[in-house]
Amino acid sequence: MWLRSRRKSGRAIIWKAPDLLPFLGLLIDRSGIAVTASGTPSEVARWTRIAGHPGDAQIVADAARAKADALVILDRKHLHGNRALIKAAPFHVFTPADFLARFRDNRMTTDY
Repeated sequence: MWLRSRRKSGRAIIWKAPDLLPFLGLLIDRSGIAVTASGTPSEVARWTRIAGHPGDAQIVADAARAKADALVILDRKHLHGNRALIKAAPFHVFTPADFLARFRDNRMTTDY
């Protein structure tokens, strides 16, 4: 997980559910999440052409640079259902619900 998303998720928790902030810290600590470098401007430009939105492209570029196995994100407007992105991305794109359903059903494998 990259630092920008970690800060963003922390702000969202503080705003929406401040009592859960300690659990977010515990989850991050125990999950083995690593902070990685952000995508380069050229990587972001490439993903902007595919995702259609610079902010979303930064997240996709960061995940690609981090060699993520999956991207779990709520953005349905630019990422979910974007066939070009799904085809080009070196990882799977999930909604949180889809990811949790796969995890719960014990279907998480290296090929998803």
